[in-house]
Amino acid sequence: MMSRFSILLAALLLAAPVLAQQPQQAQPTAQQPANGNAQAAAPVQSQPPAQDQATAQLDQATKDLKRLSAAVDGARDDDNRLADIKVEVDAVGKRIIATSVATRPRLDEIKARLAELGDPPAEGAPPEADVVTQERKRLTAERGAINALTGNAENLSIQATKLSNSITAIRRDLFSNALFKHTDISWGMFGDAVGSISAEYQALSRSIGSWLTFAWNYKRFALLSSIFLSLCAAFVLVSGTRRLFYPLIRNKADVSEPGYITRLTVAFWSTMVPTLVMVVFSASSYFFLNTFNVLRSDIAPLILVTLGLGVVLVFVSQLARAVLSPREPAWRLVNVSDHGAALLFPAILAMAVVNGFDYFLATVSEVLSSPVVLTVARSFVATIVIGLILMAMALIRPMVPSPDEPQSRGKPWPRAISLSFVVTGGGLILAALSGYVGLGRFIATQIVITGAIFVTMYIGMLTGKAIAKQNALAGTIVGRYLERRFGMEQIALDQTGLAFGLGIYALVILFFVPLILLQWGFQIADIESWAYRFLTEIKIGSITISIVGIGAGILLFAIGYFVTGWFQRWLDGSVMARSRVDAGVRNSVKTGVG
Repeated sequence: MMSRFSILLAALLLAAPVLAQQPQQAQPTAQQPANGNAQAAAPVQSQPPAQDQATAQLDQATKDLKRLSAAVDGARDDDNRLADIKVEVDAVGKRIIATSVATRPRLDEIKARLAELGDPPAEGAPPEADVVTQERKRLTAERGAINALTGNAENLSIQATKLSNSITAIRRDLFSNALFKHTDISWGMFGDAVGSISAEYQALSRSIGSWLTFAWNYKRFALLSSIFLSLCAAFVLVSGTRRLFYPLIRNKADVSEPGYITRLTVAFWSTMVPTLVMVVFSASSYFFLNTFNVLRSDIAPLILVTLGLGVVLVFVSQLARAVLSPREPAWRLVNVSDHGAALLFPAILAMAVVNGFDYFLATVSEVLSSPVVLTVARSFVATIVIGLILMAMALIRPMVPSPDEPQSRGKPWPRAISLSFVVTGGGLILAALSGYVGLGRFIATQIVITGAIFVTMYIGMLTGKAIAKQNALAGTIVGRYLERRFGMEQIALDQTGLAFGLGIYALVILFFVPLILLQWGFQIADIESWAYRFLTEIKIGSITISIVGIGAGILLFAIGYFVTGWFQRWLDGSVMARSRVDAGVRNSVKTGVG
């Protein structure tokens, strides 16, 4: 009895796994849909859900927008800080859009799968399989979640856009208020300003003296190392530019009667090269001083503005000398007399010095927290002086009948030019006397700096246009050097001249347009943002064009073109030539490969 029971129990234990598997294997068969559509019943392959990641990204974007909105409230009077915040807001907006776009492929998959499953059975129709119903419910719920996430992203994108626009409006109001702020001009104001000059001078002397003493006693090696490295950077740049641009800015004594293209080229590069050298020296000096922790918080702005003014003065003086050539009439670009050039050059330089000195003293007052009346009084005087210089320039008699008579007695300016000098100078004086000192100072700065930039751009454009003309480069110093050094023929020189002309156009636009924008109140962050948008997303209707993508495509095509040419030559010269293949066959193979 006991042995039979044991045998039966053992048999049941062995058969249990098999009996347990049979219902599980038979269950899918019992749940096949009535219409036999096995494809519709099969569940889609599950993918890693991206909704959680997208939700986390949108939550972070929400926090960032709240933080940036609070930062805007605390920086309503700081244009530089507002520009940086706007760049951050735009970056958050791009992240929000990217998060929303990333969910679209999955949403398209869900819509396609729901279309395959079809609508639920109508009332009275045979019921569908449970697996189909569950699949439809799951996909519908996921679609709703993605739609909700997309809606949230759209709302956040609108918030980011509104915040960015509000920052732009605040900055516009700041610029307008600073430009059109009215100040009461009175003798009492000047009395207060004169009383504050002595205190500011003493504070400046103490600040600079204490810094020099501290730097020499405790930062001597760092200070000397910064100066040495800055001088090395300037020396390297001077040597490199002299070697590279010597044919363009060579000694003028070598050419007695320069042509028009030569004069334009020398004027442009003799302005650009020293300016670039000064820019590199100033930037490297400030970088090394700041990196070696030599600067203090009250000295750094003064050093920065001093180096910047050095760049401006070098630029304006080199440009005026290149255009007027007071001592070398053969290289003069404008039709003025020797006496007129000798008077115009110091007048232009004086306006640049007065404007730069006023800007430097304004920075000193800001660093030392001097009374605002002192800054207003100094800007008032600077504006009046620049206005008087402009009106005095209208009295100069610089015009000559032809460039061949620079020593002849000059004639007055054309009426339009002299009238513009008088009106502009009188307008500056009237604006200052009316109390709009900020407006007068802004206009005076634009006359000096923006005027110099526009003149340089004009010279650069004329240079590029002249060099790009047919047979133009061959008659220049550079053209003769290329012909002698590399044996270039006329066609190659014309093509090189066209490339030089286009290169000068690009250089002028890329270098000077940002300078003009900076002069007109825009910040570096604004220019960086616009440049990024221009290079990555130019929108024409619903089409987005990427300059970077186009450039990469052109580069890829060029690489493929040269590699193909090399492979054709190798195949023809190294493979088919040794096989004694017929010339026609070789040409066909080369063409086919190309």
